[in-house]
Amino acid sequence: MAELPIERLAVGCPPFHHASVDYFGPILVKSERNRCVKRYGVIFTCLTIRAVYLDIARSLSTEDFLLVLRRFVSLYGKPESVYSDNGRNFVGAARELRRTVQALNGDDSLKKYTACEWIRWKFQPANAPHFGGAHESLVKSTKRALCRMLPSSTFDSPRVTEEVFRTLLFEVSGLLNSRPITYASSDPKDYRPLTPNDLMNRPPFAHVPVGNFTHPSMRQRFKEVERLSTLFWHLWKRHYLPTLIQRTGLFCFVPPT
Repeated sequence: MAELPIERLAVGCPPFHHASVDYFGPILVKSERNRCVKRYGVIFTCLTIRAVYLDIARSLSTEDFLLVLRRFVSLYGKPESVYSDNGRNFVGAARELRRTVQALNGDDSLKKYTACEWIRWKFQPANAPHFGGAHESLVKSTKRALCRMLPSSTFDSPRVTEEVFRTLLFEVSGLLNSRPITYASSDPKDYRPLTPNDLMNRPPFAHVPVGNFTHPSMRQRFKEVERLSTLFWHLWKRHYLPTLIQRTGLFCFVPPT
């Protein structure tokens, strides 16, 4: 077995110092004028502590991805390296950032106030998710659960508004960052397992439903967000947790009869 990459064992580095990014969607949502528009989800994962950050992009363009990246950097700081696939938006963003940094580095007055360093962008080969094994399992399960939550959206009847979708992504981020990443002991005297929120000095995500949200309720957006976040948690556990079980031999998926 090969050694783990240095990004997985970065000691003393802040969260998202080494990150990966991917898109999922499109998701059909209602705009302010009650029109149906496409929106895309963006997922950043920390390669060291397995934290997750979710945001929304208006399109797949490089300009919109740069806006998402600026929001991400404003919250967690500039990453040293970012892994992504060979999507045009990612390649274009890397090229645009390189030009911007080169222009800023030529300004002597700006150097006195800030030290601009280039983000090392590492692209995976096209159609080769196994090259990103350190993060693809988490990204895949999160994307699959989120996309399955809104299966019946059409251009004639979009299911949620853009604000509901944005709020849902933030709540899903809180749920994923509260998941245990260490062994959960059955002994009540043992310490509770570590979560990404613990390593980011954040309190545990208190997701306490205020009622029964198993049935759809489009009249109140708050109830709809609660219902969707609860649905995501059940779907995500079904897809992701089985990948953490150790298996000693070959296995294959057998669909239920």
